[in-house]
Amino acid sequence: MLAIIETLIRKFHGRIHEAAGFVIAYFDDPAQTQGCALAIASQTHREVEWCGCQLSVLLYGLRD
Repeated sequence: MLAIIETLIRKFHGRIHEAAGFVIAYFDDPAQTQGCALAIASQTHREVEWCGCQLSVLLYGLRD
């Protein structure tokens, strides 16, 4: 699943950081962030949170 998320983030020209079971991505434009968040949610069925130019996805834990 991480590979799919990383591929989508790169497709939308984002920068990736992984910490504490989360993938966090940073973008230059809020529209890129929203587009990537919607793509991740539809392809992985994971909850994605985004605000401005940043998004986060929980990889592990209770929501697996």
